[in-house]
Amino acid sequence: MGVQRSLMLGRNPARGAFGIKLACREEFIAPVARLLLKMDDRFAGLAIMPEKEEGRMPWSARQIAAIQAALLQWFRSHARDLPWRRTRDPYAVFVSEVMLQQTQAATVVPYFGRWMKRFPTWQALAEAPLEGVLKAWEGLGYYHRARNLHRAAKEVCGKHGGKLPADYYKVLSLPGVGRYTVGAICSIAFGMRLPVLDGNVVRVLARLANFRAPVDTSAAQKRLWAWAEALTPERHPGDFNQSLMELGALVCARSKPACLLCPVRTFCRAEDPGSLPAKVRRVALAPLIEDVEIVIRRGRVLVCCDPAAPRWPGLWQFPRTRATGPGEPWHSLAFAFTRFRGQMRAWLRPVRRAGAHERWVSARELATAPMPAPHRKLASRVEGLLVGRGPDLARPFA
Repeated sequence: MGVQRSLMLGRNPARGAFGIKLACREEFIAPVARLLLKMDDRFAGLAIMPEKEEGRMPWSARQIAAIQAALLQWFRSHARDLPWRRTRDPYAVFVSEVMLQQTQAATVVPYFGRWMKRFPTWQALAEAPLEGVLKAWEGLGYYHRARNLHRAAKEVCGKHGGKLPADYYKVLSLPGVGRYTVGAICSIAFGMRLPVLDGNVVRVLARLANFRAPVDTSAAQKRLWAWAEALTPERHPGDFNQSLMELGALVCARSKPACLLCPVRTFCRAEDPGSLPAKVRRVALAPLIEDVEIVIRRGRVLVCCDPAAPRWPGLWQFPRTRATGPGEPWHSLAFAFTRFRGQMRAWLRPVRRAGAHERWVSARELATAPMPAPHRKLASRVEGLLVGRGPDLARPFA
């Protein structure tokens, strides 16, 4: 298939059917792939991969071959024994890659094991209620990943007979799948020669090339993707991609890189590895105060599940309130939420009627409801009120 930057829908390969110049793949290919697949599977092949980024590579062809060989040999000797690496099952690979988005491998390990026992196949996941899926995800954060995984399972079962297709565009069209995820899944599960670029890989490449420009700009990302693609070998691309990520996690770490242990140190140009990669200066986390009310009636507590909530929609939470005081909150805890440094304050409130999206739950129901991490921490204290443990029960309820 020809390698071009455009989407070949018109006579002019640089322009679309309406004469509009199209952007490169990372900006448009996923929604276009979804649209084309909805029209007809035969049109999926019209979405063309972008051409390689122009410009000089940091390494010669001989150096690239040596880097590939060194990393593959190192990976086979030093890779961590992670459960998703013991299989090439596309479903297991897909689940692991979604879980690993913005989450460290050590955190994912127990969740992956429990998930695969509860939802061992695409079919089992597709047939599970969303609330059960969210409960199994509880604690991993970024709950949109769980929702997208559930939607992807329904699409795989509904459109592909319960089997993930070995097709770049069909995998890319699934909910929650972007350029990194499709590259990781297809290279590991199907042996496709596709690059990956996550935080670990960015760090490794920036240091290898002594790339001092901020890596979180569009121009830098295009260059890094091109370098990653140039390094990806024809044989064992999945193992190679994992070797880059593993090197960034274990050796080329964010702080105190172990350069003497690096298998590709002879190719590294970094003069000050600890200062790389450079990034655009970030705005400091903004403070966020979240006030919630604790309302108890006859051994049950009021909770809310609002699909349009500004934070954690579709998860069970204690109702938000604007009324605070008098005095100090019953309990307070710190939490992090994207760009915010949060504080949750819980206030004991008199009994009232349940409103929209609200319901009364027992201690047992509270323990099994899918909740975001800050509310789950608060729930562990509220359970003491419901079952009569500790001095908190002495607090008055109207």
